[in-house]
Amino acid sequence: MFSIRVAGVTIRLEGAVESAARRYAPYAQAGTPDLVLELVEGEPPKSRRWPFPSVTRDRGVIVASRRDFCATVSRGRGRAITRGDPKAIDSVLRILLSEILAERGGMLVHSAAIGGRLFPGKTDAGKTTLASLAGASRVLSDELPAVVPARSGFDLFGTPFWGSFVRGTNLERRRLRSVFFLDRHRREWIRRIDAADAAVRLLECVLCFLDEDARARNFLSSAARVVSSVPCFALSYDATRTGWRELSRRLDEADPSAAR
Repeated sequence: MFSIRVAGVTIRLEGAVESAARRYAPYAQAGTPDLVLELVEGEPPKSRRWPFPSVTRDRGVIVASRRDFCATVSRGRGRAITRGDPKAIDSVLRILLSEILAERGGMLVHSAAIGGRLFPGKTDAGKTTLASLAGASRVLSDELPAVVPARSGFDLFGTPFWGSFVRGTNLERRRLRSVFFLDRHRREWIRRIDAADAAVRLLECVLCFLDEDARARNFLSSAARVVSSVPCFALSYDATRTGWRELSRRLDEADPSAAR
């Protein structure tokens, strides 16, 4: 038995937890679990949509499946059958954490989180490059930080889910101060964008697995609240010419409230 706490969510892992315990050791924390998940090593059963990856919900039961795993969760308890591959366990936890956060008005976002700033971007937008410029001590995540409602505004959390399957270890929580959407252009600029534009951009980067109207409305509402709570910008820069010191200066000029 092994419990982890990520972005305020406690998940107790039972069964074949050896590899998971090693990978998620920085997040080990006991407490009342929001979800109890039994891990079983074996050949995953074929779902109705096999071999295609799928996440479905029927009468409150969530079934997540892929070639290398099949997980079933209902009412705070679940069972995941995998071939013992840590990447499969990682994928299951991403799905389940995303669902729990969504029910709380939060989300996992494809982005880098540096200090109190969120830098969303789709694949190859430059999230990991930006994180490497900033330096590990400043970075909450280079791939999937969590955005969670707080008493006033939203908080950013680091998660174990980093790019290239690197183990994330930053356990800090920071208040979200601003959002900079990564744009790749030859020219370098920072420009303020309105909430409508920002909401569309944010939704393109939210990790969402359930293909259902209720979940879409949920994320639309949450995204609108996030981008309405802080200043939002589009950012373009050349990482081969612009170092972190200069880029940080430009970010501070655009958004002094988040300067550190």
